[in-house]
Amino acid sequence: MTRRSQRRHKWSATLTRIRGVHKGAMGAILNRQDGVGPTGRPFLRWAGAKRAFVGQLSALVPLQFDTYYEPFMGAASLFFFMKPAKAKLSDSATELVKTFRDVRNDPHGVHAAIAQWGVDRETYYEVRRLHNLTGVSRSARFIYLNKTCWNGLYRVNKSGQFNVPFGLPKSQNIVSLDDLLSCSKSLQSAVAITCTDFEQAVEDCRADDFVFFDPPYVTSHSDTGFKDYNETLFSWDDQKRLAECAHRIARKGTKVLVTNADHPAITSLYHSSEVHRLYRHSTLAGSGTHRRAITELVIKVHK
Repeated sequence: MTRRSQRRHKWSATLTRIRGVHKGAMGAILNRQDGVGPTGRPFLRWAGAKRAFVGQLSALVPLQFDTYYEPFMGAASLFFFMKPAKAKLSDSATELVKTFRDVRNDPHGVHAAIAQWGVDRETYYEVRRLHNLTGVSRSARFIYLNKTCWNGLYRVNKSGQFNVPFGLPKSQNIVSLDDLLSCSKSLQSAVAITCTDFEQAVEDCRADDFVFFDPPYVTSHSDTGFKDYNETLFSWDDQKRLAECAHRIARKGTKVLVTNADHPAITSLYHSSEVHRLYRHSTLAGSGTHRRAITELVIKVHK
């Protein structure tokens, strides 16, 4: 068997195992927005987002739950895929939260502001230097930079200024008005959107709610190797705090799903939990030839 065939076989076996956990789960979720199917395109392109395997991830989502929580929302790929009837999205990134609120409240204004900027290197760096925008123009800038920067990476310098280079996007279409309107409708129908720490975000969750934690990942084989997130570092202490929080809310009956890098230090934090692995190709590399297959953990946290 060739190396490529081995990868395909491993991928197929993994998907079969994951799908077997909750066969037909998406068709049975009972709290989805009325009249909305299980498809949805996020308006952001987020490094580490779950869009690539959101269908497989959804097979591990509980069949029924009351309110959906996503404290590290990023692009909110799982939310837009599932479109739950009741949801609470949150993040500690102020600009991200403002952008979600503006897309919910004024998608036409956001789209009009984005449309004034062309997709080219010179315009990209001009927009990146705009630090005093207000209102929907500020959120339009966030989306524009996100969709035209390298790999949708969100990174800021010590002054809190976005500093990711131009990414040579393949399309001149940043985001369509139809997509923004669809996202706006989902957010209007379902969501409270807050800027807060993940522990505070789930303080009020109850039995039969569902919490999806998709934190910044461990990025090396060292307990101190972590990805920059917002202006601060998501430290090993934060990873431990997250695991403790996940176990704490699981004990009161909340359904909890956590994703993270496939790292022994992470699995050791989630005792008595159901651990699954998903395989995908990494997007965080300088070129396609250097992007390799990686595994990610999906952890169902039990009481």
